[in-house]
Amino acid sequence: LRTSGIDVAVEDVSVYGRTPTRLHIALAMVEQGHTRDTREAFDKYLGAGCPAYVPASKIETRSAIDMIHDVGGVGSLAHPGDWTPEEHIRKFVGWGLDALEVIHPSHDERLAGYFERIADQLGLMKTGGSDFHGPDASGKVALGQHGISLSWYGELKAHATRGSQP
Repeated sequence: LRTSGIDVAVEDVSVYGRTPTRLHIALAMVEQGHTRDTREAFDKYLGAGCPAYVPASKIETRSAIDMIHDVGGVGSLAHPGDWTPEEHIRKFVGWGLDALEVIHPSHDERLAGYFERIADQLGLMKTGGSDFHGPDASGKVALGQHGISLSWYGELKAHATRGSQP
């Protein structure tokens, strides 16, 4: 961004969340008047092929699950949507996958039911949420809009607590 004449400091981005994303950078750019809106920030600077675009780093699924377990966490496949075949989920279970995201804004009732059945069949815990990354212009995703049952939460908490014991 600096080579494009835009100076956005880490502190300007971090006010939008602890784990900064391109959306947080775009919000800081709008706040500082560099762009009219987040769409312009992505179209001119942050999107693929633009001057400040940095491709996401990749990590192998098996390694990610191992790292999550190493710190006592629950390895969950996030928002699998229509594009994750069941055979991939089964392979991930063989690598130690603990949970499957059932509730997600992109999952309609049919898809949520499908993933809940798969989780039950494979002995996976169930996760979910709004996938909220901060305010956006669409208004489609709100913090707390989607959630999980207390029983799902209790199972996840118990698993994570066991995993963090010495």
